[in-house]
Amino acid sequence: MSPTLTEPERPSKPDVKLCDVVTQFWTDVRGKEVEDPGSYSYTWVAIQFGHVAVGFLVYFMVTLVVYLLRALGMPGWWFPVILGVLIALAFRGKEVQGGTHPNSWIGIASRFSNVAVGILVCLLAILVFYMSQIFRWSDWWLPVILGVLGVSGWELTQFIRDGSKISKNFPLDRKLLAANALIAALYMILGVVVGSAITLQDPWARAGIFVVVLVLAVAMAPSWLIQKIIWQKAALPFLYRLADVNDQDINNLDAKLLTEFVNEAAPPELKGRPPEKVTPRQIVIGGPIGSGRSEMAAAIGTEFAFKGRKVRYVTLTALLEFAQRMPAKMQFTTSSEDRNDAGPDNIRYWSWADAQVLIIDDVGPLISAISSSQSRLNEFKRILQQDLANIEDVLKACHTIWVVGSDNCTETPKLIDVAKAVTQHCGGAPTPGAKKALVIQLTQRRAPTKMGPAHVQVGKVYPI
Repeated sequence: MSPTLTEPERPSKPDVKLCDVVTQFWTDVRGKEVEDPGSYSYTWVAIQFGHVAVGFLVYFMVTLVVYLLRALGMPGWWFPVILGVLIALAFRGKEVQGGTHPNSWIGIASRFSNVAVGILVCLLAILVFYMSQIFRWSDWWLPVILGVLGVSGWELTQFIRDGSKISKNFPLDRKLLAANALIAALYMILGVVVGSAITLQDPWARAGIFVVVLVLAVAMAPSWLIQKIIWQKAALPFLYRLADVNDQDINNLDAKLLTEFVNEAAPPELKGRPPEKVTPRQIVIGGPIGSGRSEMAAAIGTEFAFKGRKVRYVTLTALLEFAQRMPAKMQFTTSSEDRNDAGPDNIRYWSWADAQVLIIDDVGPLISAISSSQSRLNEFKRILQQDLANIEDVLKACHTIWVVGSDNCTETPKLIDVAKAVTQHCGGAPTPGAKKALVIQLTQRRAPTKMGPAHVQVGKVYPI
C-alpha cells in the first residue's frame, strides 16, 4: 500500500543543519562562476570578503594620511575633521532612490542625519587623537581606531539612507536592515584589524590576531548563510520584496491583506491558543504582459523564505510533467530525480512536494496555447481535475500561488472564476473561520526604468 500524506512529513519546514552550511560554503568557494551558476550564498560570501578587503584598504589609507599630515607638519586633529566631512557628504543626493524625493521631509532628514553622523565621527576621532597624545599610545593604535570609526560611520549612513525609504503599506524590516549594516561593519572592522596586524613586528602577535579574526569571521556567518540557502533553494527567478511596491501603486486595505498573508504561519505549522493547524490558502495573480506578475509572486515567495518557510517556484509545464510521472494517487515518494527538478548541483532546490508555499507560474500561456479563448477556463479546470489529480493532496496541503498570464484571462470576472476553480480543487469545502483565497489584479504595465525595482501597480486584491 502506498504511503499517505501525513504531517509533518509534507509539507515540511526548512531543515538546514550546520553540516549543510559547511558543505554549501565549501561548494561556493571552490566553484567557478564559468562552470556553476552563482548562488545567493556565494554572493553573500563574496560580499563579506569584499568588506574585509575594504577594511584592509581603509586601514592603510588612514595610516598614509596620518603620516602624511605629520610629515607636512599639520596638526593631527586635521585628519579627524577630514574624516567627519567625508562621511557627512557620503551618499549626498541619493535619497531620491526608492521613491524618496530629496526635498521631502524624509530626504531632508536623511541628509541632516548624514551630517550628524559625520559630526559625531569627527568629534569621536578628535577625542581619540587627543587621548592618544595624553596616554602616549603607540602609532599602531591610532589608525586602527580611526579606521574602525570610519567604516562604522560609513555603514551608519548606509542604514540611515536605506531606512529613509519608508513605505506605509509595506514597512521596511528595520531589524534586518540594521543587522545587515552591523554585519557589514563588523567584517570591515576585521579587515582593519588584519591590516594593522601586518605592521606588527612580533610574528606570534600577527598569527594570534589572524586566528582571532578567522574565528570571528566564521562564527558570524552561519545564521546569514542559512537565510541565503533557504532563499536560493526556493528556485525563485530573482529577489524582489513587497517593500519595492510604491505606496501609490497599492491601497492600504489591499496591502494589509497581503501583509497578513505573508506574516502568518505556513502549513504544517501551528498558530493560536489553543494551537491549531494553519489552513492552506490559495493566491491567484493576474495582469497583462509586463505588469509584474512574476515580480509579485517572487516578492511573496521572498517574504516567506526570509521568514524561514520552505518555498518552491515551478512553472505549470514542469508541474504537469512531474505529475504525469507519478503513479496514480501516490502521495508520495518524490525522492526520485525524474519526479523533481533539483536544479544545479551547487544549490539543490527544495522538492516541490515538500514546500510550504508552492508558486506555479506561466499558467495563462500554457492554457492559451492549447485552447481557444472561449474554453480556457474549462481547459484549466480539466488540468486541475485530471492532469494534476495525482498530486491533489500536495496542492491541498500547502499555500499555492498561481500566476495567470493570458490577457484574456486577466479580466477581473475571469480571474475570480479561475480563483474559484483553484479554491474548489485545492481548498475543498470552506471551513468556519478559515481565511479566504486572494486574487491579486495587476492593472498597469511597468514603466521602463534604467535601474531599480520594476514598477508594479496593484489594481485590487479580492478575497474569494
